[in-house]
Amino acid sequence: MKPHWIKLALPVLAISTAACTTSLTTGQTARALKPGQVEVGVTGSVPISSEFVGELADLAKASAQRLKDADNAGRPLSEQEQREAIEAGLALVLFHPALVTEITGRIGVFDRVDFGLKYAGTMLKLDGKYQLATSDDGGPDLAVVLGATRHFGYGASVLEPAYELLSFIKLDDYSRHDLDVAFLASGEWDETVAVYGGLKYMVSFMSIDADFQNVETVNGIPHTELSSTFHYVGGTGGLRLGYKHLFATLELNVMRVFATPVVFGEERDLGGFIVSPSFGLLAKF
Repeated sequence: MKPHWIKLALPVLAISTAACTTSLTTGQTARALKPGQVEVGVTGSVPISSEFVGELADLAKASAQRLKDADNAGRPLSEQEQREAIEAGLALVLFHPALVTEITGRIGVFDRVDFGLKYAGTMLKLDGKYQLATSDDGGPDLAVVLGATRHFGYGASVLEPAYELLSFIKLDDYSRHDLDVAFLASGEWDETVAVYGGLKYMVSFMSIDADFQNVETVNGIPHTELSSTFHYVGGTGGLRLGYKHLFATLELNVMRVFATPVVFGEERDLGGFIVSPSFGLLAKF
């Protein structure tokens, strides 16, 4: 039996590590860095899924209990129990609340063009920005940003001790690639205050294997391969405050997720809203 302090620590650990929760932060204004100019920063964000908070966390707990009862009774899982367990397992992996800690860097390479690199535990992102218009024209700075993200895993070592369901269903061979585009507008005053906002879209190509363990299945299929495409549509808004070389940033991203993976021939709706507040520190040279 686990000591009481360990039981309390596991949920805290689960929400304080990135796992495979993707990064939704923008972390930049529409103004491109000048050639040779560099920005480096550290950011923490907490993406919170409405579906996870509202239903999926309870589904994961209930599914774990049903699998535990089946194991104790020595009976095989029904196809419905398998389907619910896989749905709940995906929800844990993809949408559980987590602190996403990011290290970022940007460099100006050409006039109106800069590139950025972001590292966040189990993911690496590269993006490029082209500034479409400048405040010198009498309006806000405008830019388009294109990005690509590669995920290296989902942090199973963190999730498995925190959620009992993952002692019965093992999610393995996780692969995920994201492509995104953002249209940004921003204004800056005296190099001390900047406000920015815009629209964002991201498409995520995900595949994962689900293997049931410690329990038998009525259809004799313990292994399931899943692949799905998730779509994120929403907006971003942020504030940057500082002087000369050091800035603090506050940002809020709100995205609507459209996700309908097919499990045992049946579409499962994992969509919902994700709200992701963030805070960071940024140095510019």
